[in-house]
Parts: sequence; C-alpha cells; structure tokens
Amino acid sequence: VNTGISVQIAIVRGEKSTTLHVNDHNVTLDAVPILLDSYSNKPWINPEKEVLAPQRPPAPPMDYFQ
Repeated sequence: VNTGISVQIAIVRGEKSTTLHVNDHNVTLDAVPILLDSYSNKPWINPEKEVLAPQRPPAPPMDYFQ
C-alpha cells in the first residue's frame, strides 16, 4: 500500500556485517552478501510477464547519512 511517505534507505557493508538503515531505524546482521559474478537486466524465466517498468531516471547524488 502506498502512503506517499518518503523513505530513506542506506546499506552499509562491513567486513563481517551488514547494516540496513531505514529512516531513523537500523538493524545489523552478522553476514555479508555474496555479490553476483554476472548481471542481466532480464534474469527471469518469462521476461514478458515479469517486468520492472517504467524504469526511473537516475537520481542525483544526495548527502544522506553524512
């Protein structure tokens, strides 16, 4: 459900932990993500039915969490 309230999200990856910040809340996990070796913008089995659209234009860099 869309409430129209803005959300600021930041992910901070450490050597042995990952912290997710959402607005004024955060949680830290003792795990690090394994990054992809290869990337595809249409990784789904049926790309016609599973589309992320419309794509948003790139946003300018903002100074959050500074």
